Amino acid sequence: MQMRAMVAEPPKPRRGGLSVTLEALADAETGLPLCGRVRLYVKSAHYPWRPGRKVVVSSTLRPIRNLGNPGEFDWAGWNAR
Repeated sequence: MQMRAMVAEPPKPRRGGLSVTLEALADAETGLPLCGRVRLYVKSAHYPWRPGRKVVVSSTLRPIRNLGNPGEFDWAGWNAR
C-alpha cells in the first residue's frame, strides 16, 4: 500500500534505524482519505523525519498483536481503545 502521510512526532532511535509515527492522510494510489496513526520502522536514519513533514510511503500494514507472554502489557487492547 502506498500512503500519503505526515510525520506526527519526532522519530525515536531504535536498534538498526528509527521508529517514526505518521498521521495517515490519503491512499496515494486512489486519493481516498485515510485517518489514524501508523508506526513505521525505518532501517535508514538518513532521511530528515521532522514533525509536520509530508511523505509518501510504501509499506505493508499489519494489525498490532501481543507477543503472548504471560502477564505482558496488552498492546492490542490498549491501541484498540
